[in-house]
Amino acid sequence: MLYTMHYFMSRIVTFTKESVKEVITSLRAPRMLPYTTEPTLTSTLLNLQIKQTMLSLLKHIMRDVLSGLEQLLTHRRTKSSWVDSFCVSLTLFMCIELVQVQVDSFAIAACRKDPEFVKFRLIISRALDEEPSRQLEELFHAAYKTFGSDLKKKGSSGFNPIRNGLRVDQNDGITQQMTDLVQDIRQIIEQHGK
Repeated sequence: MLYTMHYFMSRIVTFTKESVKEVITSLRAPRMLPYTTEPTLTSTLLNLQIKQTMLSLLKHIMRDVLSGLEQLLTHRRTKSSWVDSFCVSLTLFMCIELVQVQVDSFAIAACRKDPEFVKFRLIISRALDEEPSRQLEELFHAAYKTFGSDLKKKGSSGFNPIRNGLRVDQNDGITQQMTDLVQDIRQIIEQHGK
């Protein structure tokens, strides 16, 4: 849902043929206009209102997702929670990438007015990579002890199903769907590289 909301925010809202008919039936003095054959842009005001509402929902959902991830990484760190933490982290990385694309679009538009703005595009993009992305990655790896000084300890290899595989284990709460997900990810890495 979080990724879909970010994706929606980067699109222009349009009326489809079906939604135009639906809206027209709700109007006080309905009239069918000739633009019902293809998608039609909404008014700027309506688009802003919809986007404002979505932004409010997005903030609420983001807060809930980050709070849930914090709980997983700090208090409920188990082998079975790894999958949830991993999937939430991947979703957050995709959201960060969408934000980078949106920021870059604004930066390109700003460059038309002021060519000096070109240098800020790279700075902003790097800041998104270095701050939230890097910190999220470090938190995830620290929680499951998958890199750094933890690996240097004797007998400590952390919990990394992508590197070591994952087997169904009802005692640890690891289901077949979890092992299938890990296997699919390992296949993608094998086919496309790290």
